[in-house]
Amino acid sequence: MHMGDIHEFGNIVAGAFARPDKAGKGEYLPLVGDFLSFRDVVETLNGLGHRFTFDYVPAEVFGPFFPGAAEMAEMFKYFQTHTYLGSDWSDRIALANSIAGGRPSTLSTWARENFSVQA
Repeated sequence: MHMGDIHEFGNIVAGAFARPDKAGKGEYLPLVGDFLSFRDVVETLNGLGHRFTFDYVPAEVFGPFFPGAAEMAEMFKYFQTHTYLGSDWSDRIALANSIAGGRPSTLSTWARENFSVQA
C-alpha cells in the first residue's frame, strides 16, 4: 500500500496551483511517502515500541466470511500485486514530489511524531 501524511497534501495542491505549466493539464499527483505491505507497517510501528501483530488470511479463507468478501479479497490481491495506484507510477510520484517541493513523510517519521507508544 502507499502511505503519506494527509496534512502534507496541501503542499501538492499549492504546488499545482503555483506551477500550472507542470501540473495544470489534469495530471494525477499522488501523495506517497512509502510503499509498504501490511507486514512492513506492523514491523515499522513495532520498531518504534508498539506491539501489533498481523496475520495473513488467504483469499480462499476470507472469501466466504460475508457477502462481498470474495470481491474484497480480489481487490486486496490486486493491491498486493500492483499497489493501490496500479502499475508503475514512479513518474507521477516524482512529479508530485517536485510540485510539492519535497518527498512526503515516511510512516516511520509520521509515527514518531503522531503515534506515540502508550504505556
